[in-house]
Amino acid sequence: MMSIQGKLKVSSVHFAISVVIAIFIAWLVFKVWFPYPYYKISDGERIFLLILCVDLICGPVLTFIVFNENKKNKEIFFDMAVVAIIQFCALAYGCYALVEARPLYTVFEVDRFRVVTASEVQSEKNPMASKGLENKFWDGPKVISLREPNDGQEYLKSLEMSLNGIPPSVRPDWWAQYIDSKEKVLSVAHEVSFLYKYRPDEKNTIHELLKSNGYSSERVLWLPLTSEKNMGWIVFIDKSSAALIAYAEIDGFISE
Repeated sequence: MMSIQGKLKVSSVHFAISVVIAIFIAWLVFKVWFPYPYYKISDGERIFLLILCVDLICGPVLTFIVFNENKKNKEIFFDMAVVAIIQFCALAYGCYALVEARPLYTVFEVDRFRVVTASEVQSEKNPMASKGLENKFWDGPKVISLREPNDGQEYLKSLEMSLNGIPPSVRPDWWAQYIDSKEKVLSVAHEVSFLYKYRPDEKNTIHELLKSNGYSSERVLWLPLTSEKNMGWIVFIDKSSAALIAYAEIDGFISE
């Protein structure tokens, strides 16, 4: 006769192993690949929760269902191997989805910042390693900008590609160091007073956010922050250095 205690013991061990795996993936997601606010902007949080469901629930539950201490050792090993393979395949698919959704760059693009994920980058283009813009596997998102077109023909070609859904921000041959666009960023960014005027309900939230980062509204500017899946964020910028200092989930596209 099967022992519930035996099933619980084995599934508990499986659960403990799954917790360790989940902690490592959580660190990778929330501390390395998708630091705030990227796990909200680039689907990292949603994908992680799906992985968590598979890792902490499905695996141990399957172990509890199939484990039978009355079976021969060879049969028990086979059952556990099948469960492990199923869980591994599910985890591998989830991790692949994370890698594809991983934000590689926050690109200054004309009048906004755009988050570019690994799946969006045009891989046939040069990796731009010579310019120090490569993003290694263990790197978080990097802030970069775009170069100016070399001539009118290149500009028109870029415009055509943008109309076809391939903006310059996803094309490595257009990437440039962020510092190169510092003056342009500061010239197109908006004063916080403009945001207060058109988003009065967010005034207290903005004030507290800036205060927590050691800034007053007079010392920062802001621009919209977008991604392929999200248009509802803004980024605050230091007025002197153009460094990105804080983020808020506020619609930055304002029609006057």
